[in-house]
Amino acid sequence: MQLLYRNFDGLDVAFKGCFPHDVLEALTHAKTRAQKYRDDVLVELGPKRIPVHVAETGMRGGYAFRFDTGPFGATWAVADCLDPERWNLRASVHSLALAQFGYEGAKKQLLDLLTDFGAFGHGDDLPTERVSRFDFCIDVAMPNFQPNQEHIVCHSRMTRKVYRAMESAAVARGGRVESVMIGKMPGRQLVIYDKTREIVAHQKPYW
Repeated sequence: MQLLYRNFDGLDVAFKGCFPHDVLEALTHAKTRAQKYRDDVLVELGPKRIPVHVAETGMRGGYAFRFDTGPFGATWAVADCLDPERWNLRASVHSLALAQFGYEGAKKQLLDLLTDFGAFGHGDDLPTERVSRFDFCIDVAMPNFQPNQEHIVCHSRMTRKVYRAMESAAVARGGRVESVMIGKMPGRQLVIYDKTREIVAHQKPYW
């Protein structure tokens, strides 16, 4: 076993606050264009004119807009609301940003972007933050490793799922156990899986 990486690789943060009217208006126009062309639209938001890609759809939970600041940034969900007492903003940090900057660096990046976008909370302060989810990963090089669920100790009330290779690939892949999942979301969850296979499937060569 060789330890390769140990850090956060997922972070979702909600913010109580809102974007100013001009930014919401720009998002509205960009979303309309994105729906017209059926593709993300590049626009510049806020006083600092930060380039983002606005999607043609929002996100569940009452978020009218969704935009991305790039692989070293995050995906943002924004409600079309000017009430700073509501949780109108949500950011999901990309794994590459966490690998590059770590938790503290990624969090600082989010707070800096809120300022650049002109976001405000109660009394014109920065929006209040609340971490809604985080993923911590430990990557280990283990050739020919196959998880054995019988070696995992957990509470009897915890759910446990085992995923095997597809039957059509059983000859080539031997029907081997690919991952074991303990617990479920929302809540605490532990997953042991073949990350190399996941990297290939989701085209993330930077890992």
